Amino acid sequence: MGVLFKEIGELYAGFLPGCKQAPRRSASLQFRDFIRWQEAAAREVTEMAAQEAYWAGEVRGRSPKPLTSPADRPSPCAKKPTRAIARRCASTPI
Repeated sequence: MGVLFKEIGELYAGFLPGCKQAPRRSASLQFRDFIRWQEAAAREVTEMAAQEAYWAGEVRGRSPKPLTSPADRPSPCAKKPTRAIARRCASTPI
């Protein structure tokens, strides 16, 4: 926004009477330049569509096997830890 306000201020100052600063000139780009740019972009889209169709035909039916990672299958049942309880009676009080 700062650039916009700066340029508007410069333009306004250029039209004030007695101002030595000349107003800005019109942009060097014209409508015909915009049309050329749009036509070039349309040609690129057409070329990209043709390339996409070519490569889609090349890889059709050649899909690799899916990767199997641990997240793709359920984990085995977790083993419960086995515990043993040893009971001994001390002959003397502790």
